[in-house]
Amino acid sequence: MASSSDPTTAAAKMAPWHAPNPDSVSHDVGLRIMNSLTREKNRFVTMGGGREVYWYMCGPTVYAPSHMGHARTYLGFDIIRRILSDYFHYDVNLIMNITDIDDKIIDRAAEQGIACEELSRKFEQEFHEDMQLLGVSPPN
Repeated sequence: MASSSDPTTAAAKMAPWHAPNPDSVSHDVGLRIMNSLTREKNRFVTMGGGREVYWYMCGPTVYAPSHMGHARTYLGFDIIRRILSDYFHYDVNLIMNITDIDDKIIDRAAEQGIACEELSRKFEQEFHEDMQLLGVSPPN
C-alpha cells in the first residue's frame, strides 16, 4: 500500500486540470507553454480569452534576509512577466503573498527576543528593497 507521502498517491487525489475555455479568444499570440501537471505543451489562453492575465505567485516567508534563491526565483518570474507584457502585450495582474507568520518566524523571533510582527516586518521590508535593487517589478 502506498504511503500518504508517496507522490503517486498525491497525484491520484489531485483534481484534474481543465484548460481555460472562454467563449471567444481575442488575443491569441500563438504562445505555447509547458504544463508541468500534464507534461504537455498547451496553447496559452487567458481565462477570459483577452489580454488580462491573473497571476498568483507565492512570495517569501520572511524570517531571515533574502538570499540567492530568492533572487533567482523572483528575477526569473519577472523576466516571464515582462515577456508576457512587453512582447506579447498581455495585461499582467500579479498578486504575491508574503508569509509573515509560521513556525520559522515564531522560532526566530523567540531566539531574538522580539515580537513575530517586528521580525517579519523587518525582513519583508528588506525583501522589497532587495528586489527593487535587482530591478524586479513589484506586484500590482
